[in-house]
Order: sequence, then C-alpha cells, then structure tokens
Amino acid sequence: MEFVGDGTALLTGSAYVRGWERCRSGLAEDALVSDGSLAGLGQAESNNLLLMEGELHQTLRRLVRSHLTKAHLDAVLVRLEAVADELLQAVLADPDADLVTGLAEPLVLEAIMSVLGIPADRRTRLGELTRKMLGLLEPDLPPDQRRVAVNAGMRATLLFERDAKAGRAAGFHAALEAAAEAGEIPVKTARSTPVVMLHGGYENPLNQLGCLVAWAVENPERFAGVAEDAPAVLFEEVLRVYSPVRLVARWAAADGEGFRRGQFAWVDLESANLDGDRFAQPHDLDFSRKRGHMSFGHGRHVCPGAALARLEGRALIAALRRIPPDVLGGFTATWRDGVVARGPLTIARR
Repeated sequence: MEFVGDGTALLTGSAYVRGWERCRSGLAEDALVSDGSLAGLGQAESNNLLLMEGELHQTLRRLVRSHLTKAHLDAVLVRLEAVADELLQAVLADPDADLVTGLAEPLVLEAIMSVLGIPADRRTRLGELTRKMLGLLEPDLPPDQRRVAVNAGMRATLLFERDAKAGRAAGFHAALEAAAEAGEIPVKTARSTPVVMLHGGYENPLNQLGCLVAWAVENPERFAGVAEDAPAVLFEEVLRVYSPVRLVARWAAADGEGFRRGQFAWVDLESANLDGDRFAQPHDLDFSRKRGHMSFGHGRHVCPGAALARLEGRALIAALRRIPPDVLGGFTATWRDGVVARGPLTIARR
C-alpha cells in the first residue's frame, strides 16, 4: 500500500491512498482502520456504525442486512415506483420544478424510511432533521453549518431514545432495542444507529441520484437510449465517473512503510474509479458492460445499503424515461463539490 503525503491536505499530517489496487487493499486490509481508538489516538471506541471495527460492527451489519432482504427490497421497490410516478407528475406540472428537491430527495427519503420502518407520524420530523445533517462528514463544513448538522443528529437520537422509553420503537429501531435487551449491543448504540442509517441512507443516495439526473439532463437523447437498453449499467457507470463519494477517512493502525501509527489517511475512491491503469478512457461513460467501481467502498465497510441505492436508481431511471428528451434537456445542474462528497445542489429549468 502506498501513502502519498499532500501539503494541501485539510488535516495536518494526513496521507492519501490513491489508485484502484491501493484503495482496494487499503480498505480490505487491517493496516487502515475506521476507528481512531485502534490507532493509538487515546479516544473511546466509536459508537458510529460507519466508524466501528470488530464484533460490534459485524453485529450491527447483520441487523442491517436483516432489513435489506430481497423480499423487503421488492416491497420497497413497488412503493418507490408509485412514489416516483407521483413526484414526476408534480414536477412536470411545475414551471419552477427542481429535480433534486422535487424528485431525487423525496425518493431517497421514502426509500430509507421504508427500509427502516419509520412510523408515519415520525416521518415529517425525522425528514426535517435528516435534511439538516447534509454535509455532516465534510471536514471543512463551516462552523455554523456544523452546529446545525450536529444538533440535528442529537435531536434525532433523542427522539429515538424517547420512543424506546415509551415502548414505541418500531422497525429497525425495534430490532436494535431487542438486540440491546439481549446484551448484543449497547443501549446507546440502539438509539444512535437509526440516525446513522438515516444520514447515510439520505446523503449518499441523494448525491448518487443527483449525479444520474445531472448526466441525463446534459445528455437527454443518449439517456433515452441507454435507459431503455442498459439501465443497470447506466447507474453503475454514472457512479464510477462522477464518484459521488470521493474520499473516506481512515487511520493507520501501526507503523509501516510510508506511514506511522495514528496518522490520518484519505482513501481516494475517486482516484480508484478514474484509474487509467484499470479503465481505458476512464473519464468516458462506457455502457457496453459493467466495468465495476468503488463508489460503494470495499471490504468490511462496503456500503450495506448498496442494493437499496440500486433500487432507487432503477425507480428514478424509469421515471426519467417518461420525460420527453426536449423537456429533460431544459434542465441544468448547479453543483455542491465537497471534499468528501459531490452532488448537484439544484437541477432546475434553464
């Protein structure tokens, strides 16, 4: 594994892991860890599913998988297709429509809340809080925006805590509370993990679907053909070329060649997706076959919601196909380019 020091890095002493093979090995091996406590940083073990290692991490992933079975996802797809149709009709009737806020975002929230089994009377409030967590993992998020995002996460956690104490835990949250009761996970983890899932199941798919729509409005005629002939390949290639998740954070667990224990490292997924040694003409979208990508990560922390994201893409592509190319081409995207993630801010009529 090769670490490349970068003087422009946002965190002093950080390193970059770049390229397809190096990123794959960095995410698969134990030299890099997601939990800083395992890298000698003198902090408590992480309570965040995204930053955990070890047995608790595996237990939580098993619980997540139990809510992402084929039967469950098939039922969610039926709901997503119906919601996408409703949203599409509203967008086409609105001269000021934005395909991010009017189509992609509500579709993403419907998907993650359906999978988690969020009760109807909690969806509006949790939707508001989830939106406020946008950008939470960006290292350079302005302080005032970070306070809003962190506060939203805390308020959502307290809501799940109150529901648990009132005997109102439902869906995935109820499964977590049962696991806590059985001593499999800490109680605090049962209340925080639904929030981690909401945030992860909102921001990443929002950027993924946004990138798909952005490409479609810039290439409406080509989109119409590929969406009919190879919709699954279309979704995967957009994720590869656009890399909605650009970087993931890790720490070096031990001293080694090119890095020291406790050193912060960015694993550059974008560089892996655009590696010229792996992909011929890496910046071009090739719809002739699935070429693979690392936008869902790799190894023990590969995105547990990848199958759900693909369902969202399927429903969105089907909806966009019903927009005439001349109408679809009448939209244009403005972008939010973060350090960690990228996605359209708006996709509005020109």
